This record gives sequence, structure tokens and C-alpha cells, in this order.
Amino acid sequence: MFSLQEKLKILKHTEKHGIQSSIDAFGVKKSSIYSWNKKLLQNNQSEGALMNKSTRPNKFRTRKGNWDYWIEEYIQKLRITHPGTTKEKVWKLLQTENVKRGKQAIKLSKIPSIATIGRIIQDLKKNRQIPDWSRKLSFYANTSSFRVKQKKKVKKLRPKKQEFKFPGQRIQVDCVIILKKRNKKIFS
Repeated sequence: MFSLQEKLKILKHTEKHGIQSSIDAFGVKKSSIYSWNKKLLQNNQSEGALMNKSTRPNKFRTRKGNWDYWIEEYIQKLRITHPGTTKEKVWKLLQTENVKRGKQAIKLSKIPSIATIGRIIQDLKKNRQIPDWSRKLSFYANTSSFRVKQKKKVKKLRPKKQEFKFPGQRIQVDCVIILKKRNKKIFS
């Protein structure tokens, strides 16, 4: 993706040297040069028309999984009755439930993966459809209100990085000195 300045530079190069020269020099497609030129002409040579637009999807928050409705209901009922059930255990139970349903309805549903089940559980907690046991409520008598206790992150204690100012500062050497006894007479 080219920035606004690069696009203007490429268009000036195209006017001066031709399209083929710009394609060879900058590696741009012919259609891109034509569309940039068209945008400039439509907007009365306004450079703002060539600015890059956001590539974020319009319906980003509305994306939904394509699993059957009964899967979410089953997970919700299971997590309410058995709150500590892990996503792996839920996945195994969903497989057995799917086989039971398959015999009745003939059509087997596709079971989501373990990671997807974890995301479904997080969404259910976020929407407060299942209890989130990690939240702790505390009652404040002065204001007579309940507050959700926040988990405080404990910073890990790590040694500070030491800056070495001269060569050889990091080297540490241990040595052993062995003294031998000699029989010498001391004169006084």
C-alpha cells in the first residue's frame, strides 16, 4: 500500500516519463495509476482524495459463529449445573450429546473445536448468561453498595539490567593459592 506522498510522486513521474516507466520504476499496476488519476480529476485535483481509507470491516462486531443453537444452550445449562467444567470436558460431552441427537434427528451437527468452545464460554460470561465465578463482590457499608473486586496484577521482581562501563567488568575469576611449607631457619 502506498502513502499519499508516494502516490503523488508516482503520478508526477507518470506525467513526465509515461506509464511504462512508472510501472518499471515503482512496481505499480497500470490500473492503480489510472484509478488514482481518475480520483484526482473527480475531486478537482484535491490531494486528500488519494488518502488511504480504513481496511477494517464494517460489520466487525456482528460476526457470529455458525454452530447450531442447541450447542450454546447445552453449554449454558452444563456450566450452570457444573460450574467448574473445562472446555475439554464440555467438548467430550457435546460429542456424546451429538450422537444421541443424531439417532433422533438423523442429521449430525458439526461440533466446534475446543478453542471455539472456550470462546463461546467467554461470550456467555460476558453476556452474563452463565455465572463468572472469578468475579468477587464486596459490600461497602459506608455507601451501602456492592462493588466488583478487581484482580491486581502483581509485578514480577526481576533483577535490574546492569550497564557495563568498561571492558572486562563482567569477568569474575576465582583462584586458589597453595602455600608450601619450607624449612628455613630464621636468624634473629
